Amino acid sequence: MSKLTDIKYKIDQMDGGEFQNLCDEYLTCQGYRAQYPLGMKTGTNKTAKGNPDTYFMGEDGRYIFAMYTTQDRDFVNKAIADLEKCFDASKTGLEPEKLEEIVYCHTYGRLSAGDTQLLRQYCEDRNTRLTLIGVDEIASNLYEKYPKLAKDFFGINVDTGQILSTADFVQLCDANAMSAPLCTEFMFREEELKSAKEKLCQSNVLVLTGSAGVGKTRLALEICKELSEETGMAVLCVKNNGMEIYDDLIAAIESDREYLVFVDDANELTELKLVLSFLTGAALGHRCIKKLILTVRDYAKQQVIQQIFDVARPEILKIGLLKDEQIKQLVEKKYGIKNYRFLDRIALIAEGNARLAMLAGKVAIEHDCLDAIQDATELYEHYYGKQLEKLAAGETWIISAGIMAFVHVLRLDALESLQAVLQFSNLTKEQFIADVHQLNQLELVDLCHDTAARISDQSFSNYLLKYVFVDTREISLSRMIEECFFINKEKTIEACNVLLNLFAEETVREFVKEQIEAVWDRLRPETDRFIPFFRAFFPIRPTNTLTILNNLICETEQRDFDVRSIPFSKTNSNDNISDFIIEILGGFAGQEQLQTAVELLLLYYQKRPDLFGQVYSAFVTKLGVNIASKSNDYYTQKTVVDCLCNVLAENTTEATQLLFVRVAEQFLKLQFSGVEGGRQNTFSYYTVSLDNCEPVLAYRKLLCEHLATLYENRCCREEIESLLYEYGRDCYKDEEHAIVLAEMDAVTSILTFFEPERLYHCVIVENIKKLAERVGYNYGDKFLPFLESRKFKLFHTLYADRSVHPEMDYMTYLSWRKEQIQKLVAEFDLDSYLFVFRLCKEAMLLPEYKQWSFSSGIELAINGCFERRELYADVVIAYLKEDTPCDIDANSVLANLFCLMPATSAKKLIDDHSFSQKNDWLWSFYTQLPDNQVSLGWFEDFLAYLEIAPGNLRSKYERPLDRIAKYESVDKDAVIKASRVIASHYNDSQDVFSLYFSCMLNPYYEKAGAVIDRYKDNLTLLEDIYLKCLDLHGNEDQDGEFLAELFCRDPDFLYCYLDKTLAHMSISFYAHNPWVRRLHFIWGNEKFQAYPELISDYLFEKTNNEQWIYSSIANQLLLHESKDSDTVAEQQDDWILHTIEMHAAEPTRMYYLFGAISESSADRRRKALEKFLKLNDDYAVFENLPLEGPGVGGWGSMIPYMQTRIDYLESLKPLFTGVKFLKHRQRIEQGIASWKAQIKQTEIHELLTALG
Repeated sequence: MSKLTDIKYKIDQMDGGEFQNLCDEYLTCQGYRAQYPLGMKTGTNKTAKGNPDTYFMGEDGRYIFAMYTTQDRDFVNKAIADLEKCFDASKTGLEPEKLEEIVYCHTYGRLSAGDTQLLRQYCEDRNTRLTLIGVDEIASNLYEKYPKLAKDFFGINVDTGQILSTADFVQLCDANAMSAPLCTEFMFREEELKSAKEKLCQSNVLVLTGSAGVGKTRLALEICKELSEETGMAVLCVKNNGMEIYDDLIAAIESDREYLVFVDDANELTELKLVLSFLTGAALGHRCIKKLILTVRDYAKQQVIQQIFDVARPEILKIGLLKDEQIKQLVEKKYGIKNYRFLDRIALIAEGNARLAMLAGKVAIEHDCLDAIQDATELYEHYYGKQLEKLAAGETWIISAGIMAFVHVLRLDALESLQAVLQFSNLTKEQFIADVHQLNQLELVDLCHDTAARISDQSFSNYLLKYVFVDTREISLSRMIEECFFINKEKTIEACNVLLNLFAEETVREFVKEQIEAVWDRLRPETDRFIPFFRAFFPIRPTNTLTILNNLICETEQRDFDVRSIPFSKTNSNDNISDFIIEILGGFAGQEQLQTAVELLLLYYQKRPDLFGQVYSAFVTKLGVNIASKSNDYYTQKTVVDCLCNVLAENTTEATQLLFVRVAEQFLKLQFSGVEGGRQNTFSYYTVSLDNCEPVLAYRKLLCEHLATLYENRCCREEIESLLYEYGRDCYKDEEHAIVLAEMDAVTSILTFFEPERLYHCVIVENIKKLAERVGYNYGDKFLPFLESRKFKLFHTLYADRSVHPEMDYMTYLSWRKEQIQKLVAEFDLDSYLFVFRLCKEAMLLPEYKQWSFSSGIELAINGCFERRELYADVVIAYLKEDTPCDIDANSVLANLFCLMPATSAKKLIDDHSFSQKNDWLWSFYTQLPDNQVSLGWFEDFLAYLEIAPGNLRSKYERPLDRIAKYESVDKDAVIKASRVIASHYNDSQDVFSLYFSCMLNPYYEKAGAVIDRYKDNLTLLEDIYLKCLDLHGNEDQDGEFLAELFCRDPDFLYCYLDKTLAHMSISFYAHNPWVRRLHFIWGNEKFQAYPELISDYLFEKTNNEQWIYSSIANQLLLHESKDSDTVAEQQDDWILHTIEMHAAEPTRMYYLFGAISESSADRRRKALEKFLKLNDDYAVFENLPLEGPGVGGWGSMIPYMQTRIDYLESLKPLFTGVKFLKHRQRIEQGIASWKAQIKQTEIHELLTALG
């Protein structure tokens, strides 16, 4: 107890300021929050005048005052004087009734019970609680509860400092300059957090395993935080320092209190068994740990888990690496680093290791420059020193580890390809395999089923590359590159990139380049081997590369080729580049000799214009704006544009001009999207905007000026117009506005060559005008001739554009538009209409022409002169003579014509003219014919019209047959007769068939019952039409509503439908066949209760020797989803069990049925099998039953799906008890063994595949 005495003595010797600091900290530990010290000078131990010395906020909003004194003489009077000040509002600024408690800390050691009662009564009389805390109480609590305060204030170590609060633990860890900070936002481990909490419900011990730096400690702290909040358990953190911990545990853990203890790096805690022993104390009611969380690195997990098993059965949770994007977000959130180059560099160093990422981020932010993390050597040396010490213990371990780091992953049973590598590394195959097993024992290497091996930690693997091949040069790097390149090109390139990019020492870079150049020189005489190597490593020798390519281009023969013969779309930039010359030259983006590379690329294109697509793709995807352009000051784009403009001046061929315009169109965009390839077969999408800077403004202005020259010289005008039509559509931000504003003079100079009488030119000018207004460009009256042209004003009025009045609702807008068009045509004569009809032909050629938007305006314009009857007929005739441009809906026009003339005259008007839409107009004639003019003659005329199937229909408005119901007044079978004629065209004109019957199955147009009523005496005809509609449009009547109604009217139609379904299944099989899906209505509907059995019996009879068809249809029927799913599932189960009961003795029927349910739930299959075994125990039948689905499939790893198969087979074992089921059980056990073997092979395959 001498330390307790020491603490009391030290407190007693404190002056007022020191004592006040101690008490503030002490009260905070005691739970008093929101501290406001008034009696101290900030940053010192000197007191200041203040009443009270400190105050706190209570939970109810009232105040708690704290007063401190070290005075011994006349203590009671001193205390009363201090308390009086607390109740004096003039001194405290607070009304006494808002005071909840006064805490009075003192060093007076002889306070009697009477004095204590006197002071407390003084406060109680004023409705305030008094808490007196003397030196003995403070000292005792510092000794037992707050040893850190004893150490901080007096330098007295009460305990070994291994048991800490969460806050102290985090502070201790974060104090290490080479540790990643723990005081960070919890991110990306939500699933692991959820799983951990679930596991702690199953066991009292949770072990978090994983490689160093993956975030085990941070996750453990989050688990502790949430469980403490949810359960009230007290949290203690254990951090080993090599000293005995028993006394600390006794001091820290109180009786009758629940503790959640977290042990970090449990493998380093020498007295882990002592901590574990406190778990068993719970049964005795002593000091105990209720829940225990331990973190342990992979290499040490076995020994720790073994110790735990002596006391409890732990739950284990493996923590994996983070993805690159998660690493970047983690660093950005913690350090505010947004520069993508910094983030990419950190992700490269970290390789998914959160701790390495945070360390790299800390270094980067402290030095505020990329150079600080250009070379990862220092970080790696600090981090992986211990691992290197382990490798040094074996004679050849470091060499074997180096080989593994280079090849990433290998199969120990297929080392033949590495024989040469082992030979020049002075290793035998047997020695290498033995080393790999030793490294696996040290948990530096993952070994899957003694076959597939890899370095466990990718960052460590990167460091090994430098250590083995550069620092110690245990293995020849050039020999390794040469041998491995032709074994696994991608991994060899990746290893070289790690050395060149991860370690920024110039000596490292020079050495690696020398080694690659040595391979280059050795392979140069062997063309077949050199070319692939050359394509991979050309950046190492840029001048040599360009010289080789120049020679190849000079040797290339000139090809004559019309580039316009190549179909072009703006997505051609994604064309695959297969020509290696183009591929390599495009790879010079950002390089010093880029200009030469672009000149060679253009020279090659002049000789090979047939490669237009690939050359264009190289300019756009490899040399265009990307995520790195800004940091390179748009050097690549400026160089490319200069070269393009130079070659345009020297070479005026159409091929060169066309390439220039196509590339300019892409370069003049303002936003650019792309895909950035990441490591480990990952990629990410990005969108970048241009910066308003001198290089960007310069190259864009140059492009615009050359486009103007080309247009003036009548070159590529169509392409330049298309460019201008799209120009500026991605202009949204202020910076983009400034860029466009700077080049607007050059852009508008092209418009000086436009013609106001061309509608397309007017529309382009309107787009440019809107853009000019957005960016603040003063265009004066430049655009007036176009915007005031007669054509454009007409087009603007006739074209439907809701954006003109966004404040209007749809119906109001339609009414307003009709009014505007009527005003427009009020004074029109026939010539004016002819002008409009010719305008229509131009409008139809516009890039974004929408038929309805303009045709509805033309329809309104024509009908706008209806009141001028003579003109109206002439306008209609003129429209027909112009071949009905824009293909208006003729219904309203015909309705008006019937008001002006008899039906015979209207018919003659149509018959007398030849035009593309004549068939549509005749349909409108017969459907719009007034009821009072309907006659048998007109109906017969209509049937004759239907007999002739029209050829190409430019417009295809639907023609629902309910519109001819009017003819039933002269022939009650009018619709039926028309239907027969139309149906007869099915084989020779399916488009015509669809025009008339496509609405029939649309429930939003007409309900099934109403349609069927129309055909009630001719159901066979309707059924034939129905099936033909389904043949043409497989997704009609998806929910089977129409089919169900047909079955109700004609039950025998079921078999016709099933025949059709079978025919479709045999032609084309797919998992969710709409023909089967339509039958789902049979479930959960009493009307169709007998149908499952009827369908099953018929299918079985018809699918003789074609089990897969029966099983597929039945399987899809059972996949039905319903709101009343429980009822449906019950009915399905009843049908399955009933079928088994009826046909258990029929092997073929059972084989078909179990095939049908092989993909159903495990519970359903188990019940079916149990039913079958009760009725038939014949192994010969059972042997052939499909107990599982035909294949294993899904997303990601296949292993969980295989494990599901094993679990299902295991669940069947209880069904097979007794001698008669021995063979049955053997089949099940063989199936389990087979799946386990497949899992083993799949684990190896997935590991090898994942790492290339």
